[in-house]
Amino acid sequence: MKGWLDKDPFMGYKVKHKDVEIPHLSAYELKVLGNKAFTIDRLAIVKDIFIFSCYTGMAYVDSSMLTPDNIIIGMDGKKWLVKNRQKTDIASRIPLLPSALALIEKYRDHPKVCNSGKLLPMLSNQKVNAYLKEIADVCGIKKNYFQCCPPHICYYGNLKQWSSHRVSK
Repeated sequence: MKGWLDKDPFMGYKVKHKDVEIPHLSAYELKVLGNKAFTIDRLAIVKDIFIFSCYTGMAYVDSSMLTPDNIIIGMDGKKWLVKNRQKTDIASRIPLLPSALALIEKYRDHPKVCNSGKLLPMLSNQKVNAYLKEIADVCGIKKNYFQCCPPHICYYGNLKQWSSHRVSK
């Protein structure tokens, strides 16, 4: 038989799967981080970007592309973020909690925000990750967390704040 295989080439092949443990910040650690004041601008900005990502559940790549056009007024009369996720292209509708709105307002007149048209003054992902390590050390947080973790931290730690909101994918 031309073109047919005599035997299954994948017979005996086993798929190996390794569970990866994703670090989570506890509510206490998130509070310590949020309350820490930094006098160095780069650390203050990175801390706020990370906190914003925790409150919205957005990965760095998604947060870095947000513009005022991504904010809408929902049917509940409150502000929501609407954006397709970069990784999955799935539409997200996320209620903007007062803490996240406060961070947007804080940086509204920041030169990087004014020049870029973005919601927050963004740095490169590489710099953000390096500064997050420094911030964790200063705050006494021993976990090795990076900017990819806020979606997990958000859903893990902020559900109480969303109890009156409806979150959609």
